[in-house]
Amino acid sequence: AGLPEPEQERLANEAKDAIEQTVYPAYGRLIDHFVALDSKVDGNYGAWSLPDGEDYYRLALRLMTTTDYTPEYIHEFGLTEVDRIQGEILAILAAEGWEVSAGFTAAINEMAQQERFYYSDSSEGRDQILADYTTMIEEVNTSLEPWFKTIPEAVVEVERVPEFKEKTSPGAYYSPAAMDGSRPGMFYANLYDIKATPTYGMRTLTYHEAIPGHHFQLAIQQSLDDLPFFRRLIPFPSYSEGWALYAERVAWEMGLLEDPYDNIGRLQGELMRAVRLVVDTGIHAMRWSREEAIDYMLANTGMAESDVVSEIERYFVMPGQATAYKVGMIKIMELRRLAEAELGEQFDIREFHDVILTSGSMPLDLLEELVLDYIAEGEGSVSLNVEDGGEQPDARLEVKLQEARFRRLDEDRAFIEQVQLQMMAVAKDLTFEGPAEELALQLRIPAAKVTDMSVYNRFLPGNSPLQLLGGEADLVADIELQPETARGYVTLKAGQLRSRLDEQEISGDVTANINIAGGTPRDMAFDISGSQLLLDNVRVTGRQETLAGSDWNAR
Repeated sequence: AGLPEPEQERLANEAKDAIEQTVYPAYGRLIDHFVALDSKVDGNYGAWSLPDGEDYYRLALRLMTTTDYTPEYIHEFGLTEVDRIQGEILAILAAEGWEVSAGFTAAINEMAQQERFYYSDSSEGRDQILADYTTMIEEVNTSLEPWFKTIPEAVVEVERVPEFKEKTSPGAYYSPAAMDGSRPGMFYANLYDIKATPTYGMRTLTYHEAIPGHHFQLAIQQSLDDLPFFRRLIPFPSYSEGWALYAERVAWEMGLLEDPYDNIGRLQGELMRAVRLVVDTGIHAMRWSREEAIDYMLANTGMAESDVVSEIERYFVMPGQATAYKVGMIKIMELRRLAEAELGEQFDIREFHDVILTSGSMPLDLLEELVLDYIAEGEGSVSLNVEDGGEQPDARLEVKLQEARFRRLDEDRAFIEQVQLQMMAVAKDLTFEGPAEELALQLRIPAAKVTDMSVYNRFLPGNSPLQLLGGEADLVADIELQPETARGYVTLKAGQLRSRLDEQEISGDVTANINIAGGTPRDMAFDISGSQLLLDNVRVTGRQETLAGSDWNAR
């Protein structure tokens, strides 16, 4: 720093004295405190054993995942994902000629013992690992344009975790670039144990920590000058870790994991996060012991026992944190599938990723609102076809209100999260006022039949759709015609629409107020803007609970 040598020596000695006289004693007192606490503990128990422990754990899950998912839902979903991912890994191994009849644990452990998947335990081997990581980053950088609209300017480099802290550091981690651009983002790789860096795990680790994972997301967030400064820094684990895990899958979709063993590495990473859902909820809600959690993770990941013990002990002292990764990834995947289904050919993966990345880190419910707004902007139509001739022409009205989202206003949580409204109103009785050539017309369709309405329930895996059984509706369309445009609104009221899924039934009164903008008098097809969906007197009866009340709303 240009300081004279005597001044450097003085400052170094002062720092040494401060550490020895202040920092070390403070850590000593902290250690003594926890040693004293240990004698008061009968055993290793989860949050359930604490006063109000069940409520505390639900709150911890809400904090870490930014969702209202219950421990039971997360646990069961985790079990389902573990089975799915293990099945995919075994299928790849079988296709590569491995014997898999003994099950997942035996097969994955046998693969991990093969020397061909490891570098030499030498300085040269470690240097080659760093060089290969750099090559992988260069490769992914050349493949981004078809998948991403916004690409950060900040670069990322790879360095070895400093040797003095290798033993206590994770396998890899990311350090963000300097806000002023003076320092690149750093992807640190732990090379202490060469066996902890199998070749088939390197690519997915690169995509997670660097591009298009943590570096990509955080570098974009730091560059968002229109956000308040704190929003460019604030983290939400379910968002940031969810994105990084999702980025691993995107890299596979981009064709960057063509080697089947590299894909196994990706699936192993996802599997570990799925197992976390099971063991975290197992410990804190299902009353699993420390040993039960260790045994489950050992049998279902292929991880070393020392790593598993470290993971499980971390989960005991950080309830809910381990669930953020997979929950975040799954939410992003759900929102993507939703956008793909609703937008069809209009779906653009680059635009979708821009929606996810260019508003900063946020809770998942706010992220969902962003995506629903993006869907509503990209799709939604009211199509009114009026045939020429006669004062009462044949008519039909198709209404499609994309992915409205509604909540119960007088409860802490809502049972239904999203609504996709697709209605086909076929006239039984028709009233038509005024010829189409005039500047205004009103179309009335009393007691029209409503069909094809879907409700998405967020408490079911994958936002499973519930098909409503239909209902009668009174429909009024008021449309103002101009030479080149048509504007107006449609009001649709449907009473007692019903839906059943297994033993679950949803019923209620639906009112859709749909504003119309755009289109032409010739075809009278309009885009939806500023629409509302109101649900009143909604009643949900199911296997576990009954929710009844009024004043549900959506936008």
